[in-house]
Amino acid sequence: MQKVVIDTPNDYMGACTREIQNRRGQIVNMGQETGDMARIESKVPVAEMFGFAGDIRSAAEGRCLWSTEIAGFEPLPREMQNQIVREIRQRKGLSAEPFPPSHYLGDL
Repeated sequence: MQKVVIDTPNDYMGACTREIQNRRGQIVNMGQETGDMARIESKVPVAEMFGFAGDIRSAAEGRCLWSTEIAGFEPLPREMQNQIVREIRQRKGLSAEPFPPSHYLGDL
C-alpha cells in the first residue's frame, strides 16, 4: 500500500477523491488547509497507482500537489486472489491453474 497525500483547491477536491476511490483507495483523512486549499490523505494499492500522475493532473487540471510514501502491506482481498494469480501465471507463461500437490510430491 502507498500513502497518497494530495493538496488541491477545494474546487477539485471531489475529482481528486474520485480518482483515489476508482483505484480501490481508502480516504484516511480530509481537511481544510490555509485559504481555499484542501488536503486529502489516503491509502492506495501500489498495483492501482500506474498512470496516477497523468490522471490526477487531469482531474485537478494541474492544480494539485501530491506525494506518495510506503504505507506497509495488507492482504489482497480474497475475491481478487484467484484472478491476480491467473494474471501473474499468464504473464510468466505458465498454465492458468497451479499444479496439484501431487505434481510436486512425485511417487512416494
